[in-house]
Amino acid sequence: MVLDDFLQLEKEALISSLDGYQQELIIALIDNAKGDYKLAADNWLSASPSNTAQFGGEHNKSSVFREKVFDEFEKFICGCDDGRYANDRDKLNKQGDMAKEAIISSISASIGCYLGVAAAFIAPVIVLILLSTGKIFKNAWCETQKEMKMTST
Repeated sequence: MVLDDFLQLEKEALISSLDGYQQELIIALIDNAKGDYKLAADNWLSASPSNTAQFGGEHNKSSVFREKVFDEFEKFICGCDDGRYANDRDKLNKQGDMAKEAIISSISASIGCYLGVAAAFIAPVIVLILLSTGKIFKNAWCETQKEMKMTST
């Protein structure tokens, strides 16, 4: 499976690429967020056991981190990264028929490296980002991201 084909997978196929415990949590977060994948991503990033600091150490910072993950995902998928992810994209596309789990793992590891977080931590967020794009094509999503950035500045 090449990257462009992977981007068109159905919800169940994407979620099934996660570890079992992550699948259950992500499904519950999506249900609690009434299908709002960005809110589910925020909830994943802000979840922590009681008596411990949340990710980043500050309350309500999950959406900031989510946006950083979205930015890096955009760079990875759209190629607007000044070559940062070029080798990673090439490796994925040259692999040919890769399992969806391997693709999620590769994307998560590549982005996690630049954000300084474990791939296992952001893999569910990557799946949620993919779900938030729906069945739109990569080019349409990339253009939408550009336009949203231009209107927010």
